[in-house]
Order: sequence, then C-alpha cells, then structure tokens
Amino acid sequence: MCDKNVEGFRVLASYFEYENNVFWKRAHFFLIALTILLWFAATSLIRISPETPYHRLVILLVASGAGLFLANIGWTALQQGEKWISHWEGRLHKLEEKALGDVLVLRPDSDGNPELSGAKKTAYDAIVVFMVSWALSIAYVAVMIICKIFQCR
Repeated sequence: MCDKNVEGFRVLASYFEYENNVFWKRAHFFLIALTILLWFAATSLIRISPETPYHRLVILLVASGAGLFLANIGWTALQQGEKWISHWEGRLHKLEEKALGDVLVLRPDSDGNPELSGAKKTAYDAIVVFMVSWALSIAYVAVMIICKIFQCR
C-alpha cells in the first residue's frame, strides 16, 4: 500500500460521497416539489364538474403538464447523478486493491453488474408513479374540456 494510492482513494471517495449526497438532495427536491404540485392538482381535480369554468380547467391542464415536465426533469437529473456515482465508484474499484490491499470497502454484486440500491430504485419508481399520475390528470382534464366544448353530460 502506497501513501499516494491511499490519498488518491481518499480523494475519489470524497467525490463519490459528494455525488451520492447530490443525488439524494435532487431526489428529495423533486419528490417534494412533485408531491406539492400533485396535492394542488388533486384538490382541484375532485372539484371538477360540467359547470367548472374554462379558465380553471386550463389552469389545471397547464399545472398537470408542468407536473409531467417536472417529473421528466427529475428522472433525467437522477439518471445523470447515477452516471456520476457509477463513474466515481468504478474509479474507486480500480484503485481499491492498490490503496487498501485485501480490505474491500466497495463490493460489487456477485455477477459484477451494477444495480441500483433498493432506495435508489424506490426514488426512480416514485418518479414513474408521478409521471403516470400527471398523464392521467392531463387525460382527465382534456376529456372534461372536450365534454365542455361538446356539452356532454
């Protein structure tokens, strides 16, 4: 074990830790923002009736579109964060044996393939649930607008 390798491992580990922290901050931000926006939309959706004015329906349609857009941005941000985490983890794996000898701090899964942790998978799954919710909201409001135009009952 060389001091240079140990120091290099320590530096790479700090980048790895930083990217993990940023990943979770992003995940929390998007999940909280999407929850608040969905709460707004859901409380408005339950009050929709054939007598609902057009402007309220349009506002709800725009809010639902914004929610779907925000969920898509959240998904993309998490994917980009995961790429950086994987990048630094790969670098750490290459240096681990030189820096720490037989001590393995980072252990790859049994078949050597990177997998998302249960918590990260849950964050991604939550974003998917929001995407589906927003798509359903858009569809529902669009149907209500069409019914209002054609005066369906």
